[in-house]
Amino acid sequence: MSTASEPTIILSDLHLGHRASQIRDPEEIAPILKEARAVVFNGDTVEMRTGVDRTVGRRMAAAVARLCHSIGCRATFHKWQP
Repeated sequence: MSTASEPTIILSDLHLGHRASQIRDPEEIAPILKEARAVVFNGDTVEMRTGVDRTVGRRMAAAVARLCHSIGCRATFHKWQP
């Protein structure tokens, strides 16, 4: 449960791993994550459409999870299923 002293942020559509993504290194979002005790990655966090993107996307997702853990921010990843 989140309280005013434990803010939660929601991030969506980062498309990490995609060639057009503005975020090249998960550390770039660390300042945002440090502001919260919990973060919800609300879909399209990493790019998974092509084989090349999928490989990079999986590495980026793992790096984001490690980053959240290292700064003490609880991460929840949601994935949309058709």
